[in-house]
Amino acid sequence: MGHTALHPDYEKLLRRLDDDGVSYVLIGAMAVSLADSHRLTRDMDAICRDLQSIACTLYQVGFVIVSHPVRTEPGAFVVFSTADAAVEALINHSKPPFKCIHCESRRELDVWIASPDASRISLEEIEVHAVNAVLSGVPIKRACAEHLIVMKQIAIRDNPSRAHTDGPDIAFLESYLKEHGPEIVHA
Repeated sequence: MGHTALHPDYEKLLRRLDDDGVSYVLIGAMAVSLADSHRLTRDMDAICRDLQSIACTLYQVGFVIVSHPVRTEPGAFVVFSTADAAVEALINHSKPPFKCIHCESRRELDVWIASPDASRISLEEIEVHAVNAVLSGVPIKRACAEHLIVMKQIAIRDNPSRAHTDGPDIAFLESYLKEHGPEIVHA
C-alpha cells in the first residue's frame, strides 16, 4: 500500500474521529492514495451517516461547515458558527456533499451523508465493503477499490471535466485489482 503524507489538520481530525468513535469511510483521491503513493491530493472526502457526530468533531478540531455557494453571489459561502446550526441547515436545506474548511490552513473536506448515486451504489454497500487501513498511524476505513471506481465514474458522468484526474485514478484502480485481486469478497 502507498504511504500518504497527511497534513497535520487532517491527521488531528482523523485521530479525533477515531477517539470519538465516529464511523466514516474515506473516499476520493485520499482513498486512492492509500494504494498509490504517487497520487497527490490537497483535500479529503468522506462518507459519514452520523451528521451530528462528525459535525461536532469537525468544529472541535478547527473546521467549520459552509453552505453551498450563495446563489446571488457566486463563490460566496455562508459559514455556520456552530455544529448545531450547520446540522439543522444541512438536514433541512442542503444536498450532499457538504463542504468543511479548516479555519487556519484552509484545508477542505467534503462529507457525503448519502451515496453519490444510490442507483449504482448504496451507502450501506460502501460501509460494508470498506477496507481497513492505517493513515498517519490512525486506523481508518477506506472505500474498496471497486466502489472507488464506481464513484469516480459517477463523478466523470456528472462533471466531464474531472476525466483528467479521475480517469487515471480509474486506470490505476483497475490495474491494482488485477494485481491484488478483488477487495469485495462475496460469501
